[in-house]
Amino acid sequence: MVDIKCPTADRARSHCIGNPVPVTARVQYKLAPFKKRNKAAAFDTLRTAYEESFPNDIVMPFIELGKDMRTLIASFMREGDGSIPKEWLESINKRAALYAKYQVQIIADYKKETGITGDKPLSSRETEILHDLCAGLSLSDIAVKQCLSISTVKMNINHIETKLNTHGTANIIRDAIEKNLL
Repeated sequence: MVDIKCPTADRARSHCIGNPVPVTARVQYKLAPFKKRNKAAAFDTLRTAYEESFPNDIVMPFIELGKDMRTLIASFMREGDGSIPKEWLESINKRAALYAKYQVQIIADYKKETGITGDKPLSSRETEILHDLCAGLSLSDIAVKQCLSISTVKMNINHIETKLNTHGTANIIRDAIEKNLL
């Protein structure tokens, strides 16, 4: 086999490893237990994915998973059984970080060139909840004030986080101030 180190060739080879399901899809599927906080199953599936991909030098499916793969690798390096070589794990971890940074830069450049802001307007309810968060009200206080259930308040806060592309109350407030949403 010719040793080609490019994403396109790697993806092409990933479709030819005996199993009709592409390695990329299998690796992504195998990450599901980790996202559900089942480390033992995630470690087993990472081992299996490594064993399937290593003989053919397939790494792009791991790299393309970016942050999720980096989190799993960090956890495996701390708590795993050492069945996957540390050098391979470190290489994938570093390359996934570079890939993610490159991806963010490409998206930012594209948005800048096309004038796309990516900002999604908040609904009136989300804006009211945002004002209440900034006023320091708790979730239960917001629920009482707005005549909503706590789960509805949480859902609206999740929508705000998605639209502002942030996570956590402090970051929501900071971003809202920076974007003059208050």
